Amino acid sequence: MFVAGFWVRNYWMFLSANFVNGLFSGIRGDIHDPLEFRSTVMPTMMNFFLFGAMGGSLIGTVWVAIANSSPVTKNTTLALFGPAWLGVLLSTGSAIMVQRLCPEPPRKEEAKGDDDDNKKAPDMTRTQRLVITIILVAGSLDAFGDYGNKFARNTILTNRYPLAREAVVNYVLMGSNIFSIYVGKVILTRTISRHDALGTGCKRATCASIGFMEATGLWCIVGNLVKVGVQLGLLTIVDFDESLTAMGWYVFIWILSQVFGICSTLASMFLYPGFLPTHRLGELNGLKNSLLSTVNCITPILLSSVYQTGSLQTGLDDADRRSAVDHASVLCLAICGTVSFLAFLGYLPLRQILPKTPKPPAAESPAVAATKGVVPEEEAVPPSAPPLSYYDTITWQEWSSLPMRRRFEVQRARARAGMERVRLHWGTWHDDCTAANDILSKAPKELGELRELYTEWVTSDEKLEEIAGLMATRRELEAKRDKTDRTAQRQKERAAMGQWIADYLDDAGYDWEVVPELYKAMIMNSFPPLDTLDEKQACLSDIAELRTFMVAFLKICAA
Repeated sequence: MFVAGFWVRNYWMFLSANFVNGLFSGIRGDIHDPLEFRSTVMPTMMNFFLFGAMGGSLIGTVWVAIANSSPVTKNTTLALFGPAWLGVLLSTGSAIMVQRLCPEPPRKEEAKGDDDDNKKAPDMTRTQRLVITIILVAGSLDAFGDYGNKFARNTILTNRYPLAREAVVNYVLMGSNIFSIYVGKVILTRTISRHDALGTGCKRATCASIGFMEATGLWCIVGNLVKVGVQLGLLTIVDFDESLTAMGWYVFIWILSQVFGICSTLASMFLYPGFLPTHRLGELNGLKNSLLSTVNCITPILLSSVYQTGSLQTGLDDADRRSAVDHASVLCLAICGTVSFLAFLGYLPLRQILPKTPKPPAAESPAVAATKGVVPEEEAVPPSAPPLSYYDTITWQEWSSLPMRRRFEVQRARARAGMERVRLHWGTWHDDCTAANDILSKAPKELGELRELYTEWVTSDEKLEEIAGLMATRRELEAKRDKTDRTAQRQKERAAMGQWIADYLDDAGYDWEVVPELYKAMIMNSFPPLDTLDEKQACLSDIAELRTFMVAFLKICAA
């Protein structure tokens, strides 16, 4: 672009350079984070991208101001294209850092069994197919409306109001994008938290809760409906503001459109991966990205063609030309509003298709709750729970037969009652040998239930604060025990664990004595660190550390 604009001064070469830049900028990632990270990580990353765009804009503004301060370089190609050199340096540095620092995912060619596994994978359910189809179709229409918002600012606003062409005003408007993303994220996450408080019921590990489903489905619908109203508001201003004094109202309504557009975009972004089967993640994510890229390519061409019906008319005086441009602007906004309304209609069925939040159980009297010791959940809870002391000597078979949520309720009730947590001893391989298949068969279900619990906690500040409080209570109870006794008990369990592992490896035919370094590597690879390796036991002292620990654990579960 620099060569085309500064030396060659060829417009078509400049367009070609922009095309190549956009082509490589559209490369899609092949690694997709679990859904529970999208509500926090994705908006933050978008903020970084916007900060980068603002930084580049600021650098360009400063460069032009400095260059135009000298009669020699004022309004020259150096003033316009000089910042491109900095762009070249930053892009080169970024490419080097990516090549040197970013880990490379496993080569797909090495996964020989993938094709066979995919052939055996079960087909999608009717609900999955419906939700995926709705998001692909309505999401594409939603993207059209979002680009209409960009067109309303970049083209209509700047051509209609002279003040909007000032560099400072453009910089402020660009900064409002960060504000819009932040507000949209807060609105969406607050709605999810409020709905999530009603209960959970989603059995899939990728879903935070049914409340999550309801909230995201709601904002897919509401976001597009509000965008229709906003486009109508912008259209009205353009049509009736003949004196060009309503720029403030135009900008205010446009920011509203940005906020609610972000709400619908983030909602569909969070919801979509939760319905994708694992063996088709790459295919269906790629299809969605391709559709959005196609829409983002077609929309500016279509809107520009409509807009030019007014802006390129010849033989008109200034008043008639402005009237023609306003008419074309109204037509563009009407098209965007119509498409957003179609997206609203497309998303409407989600309210019926997505899982519904179950009604909260009827409140029990304090007397009835007291007789149970632990408040039972709706799932697999016996009519009358045993006293909390019963769990002091419970066997692992009986304990593991309880749902993970039920076990958490027991541990929470024991902590509140000033009792130690339920502890299951390692035992010996001799005792577990006959139950090995049972242990393995229960593990996937237990891990899935644990991941659902962690997902609920890590996506809700209130629940995370409750967990942190329970951990603090547990530490206080531990501190009351004799330190010598605590240390002796832990050393006993460490020895039992090591003996169990050694006995199992012997029985399974592994000669761990010959190549200990290899087995050390296998153990460390099986259990990546959740905390800094500093020869100290992890201590989660605050909510931030607790969330980091849980997110790391979820990341390992998803691997």
